[in-house]
Amino acid sequence: MNRSWLATALGVVGSSFSLMAQVCGSTALQLQHDVLPQNPTGQQAYAAIAGVGVGDRAAVVFDLRGLPGPIRVLRGGVLFGGTCILGGVVPATANLEIYDGVQILPNGQVVPGPRVYVSNTALSLAPNTVTVSDISGFNITVNSGLLMVAWQMVTNPNLPPPLCTTGFGADTTLPAGSPCATRPGINLIFDVVTQQWWDISRFQIGGQPFCGIAYNGNWVIRACVELPATAYVGTRDGLELRTGIAGAAPTSVLAKAATTNQVVAMQLSTPTGLYVGFPAFVAAEVHPAAGPRPTPVVPGAWLGPALVPIGPLVFGAGNSVTRTLTIPPRSFDLVLLVQGVVLSPAALNGVYATTDAHAIWTY
Repeated sequence: MNRSWLATALGVVGSSFSLMAQVCGSTALQLQHDVLPQNPTGQQAYAAIAGVGVGDRAAVVFDLRGLPGPIRVLRGGVLFGGTCILGGVVPATANLEIYDGVQILPNGQVVPGPRVYVSNTALSLAPNTVTVSDISGFNITVNSGLLMVAWQMVTNPNLPPPLCTTGFGADTTLPAGSPCATRPGINLIFDVVTQQWWDISRFQIGGQPFCGIAYNGNWVIRACVELPATAYVGTRDGLELRTGIAGAAPTSVLAKAATTNQVVAMQLSTPTGLYVGFPAFVAAEVHPAAGPRPTPVVPGAWLGPALVPIGPLVFGAGNSVTRTLTIPPRSFDLVLLVQGVVLSPAALNGVYATTDAHAIWTY
């Protein structure tokens, strides 16, 4: 491992960077811990961690134990880049690895679960770009709810520091010596010297902390995943819920991701007008992404006693009504569960109807 200091770079973010969000598709959930936009435009500042050399691995852990499983992994992405004093940065190569489960020991050492996927051929990493690997054809599933997405550097032909500072990318450009801003148990590194995985927030080199000196923030490592189609099924009798994040048009997709200060739009509708005039609500409840997973309180109702009702609502034009919620600051690794409900004898059970519930994973 090349034990160099943190090197910041200005990455050109265009269509290649926003590719990660585009290829997730309309029904997949995009996972990320980094604070860079899902669909960046213009330029974004990030840090190229030049200390991660050939043979080293970087990984992130996504705790999805509070969501219905198994989780199907469709794609993985990683940011590679940096700068060279003489000439431009040339592509490196890396392997994508997927692990089902992970254990973080008290000393910061990491014990991954079973490795369920590794790429057969190293992928080319274009500089200052998020490279995406499509593994949807392999039916890779994670049953533990703890998804570990790792990238192993195979080749990096760029000259070592100080002529070139290249490596996997992190989302912060804090100068060396800043306090470690990395949350425990999220960002991992494999050190070829110790031949061990480590939690970066605890990792040391020669008694010196890696985080705050040679690293900070979060790896720009992302994933596209899919929940089971039967997750959060409601009564499905004439009441529908659509949700949208940060101005995106509301859709019926059950799982989405949102971050601090983003607005969640919740559109409740009764397409045929069956429930116009009856009391309707959108119920919201927050629980840890680490679980436990919710179970129906009554048939078709997924929210428990901690729910917050929004309403009563009055269906307007198009037999629909929309309300919004804003994700508060520092709302990490939570699941906002929202579900529509109406009280009406017109329901199939004669009492109530519910929509499918939607899960908003926060990062």
